[in-house]
Amino acid sequence: NFSIVFAFSLSVKIAILQNAQVRKRRVWASPNDSQRWGSILRQKQREN
Repeated sequence: NFSIVFAFSLSVKIAILQNAQVRKRRVWASPNDSQRWGSILRQKQREN
């Protein structure tokens, strides 16, 4: 049970870090880039 909780918390931390990186990229990226990222994220959500 502990290993499952540890893996889950680790994946949550990784997801938070990735979200922070995406936000930084969006500041520098053009609107078209952010729209493309949004469509990719929507596709992933549909798959899940």
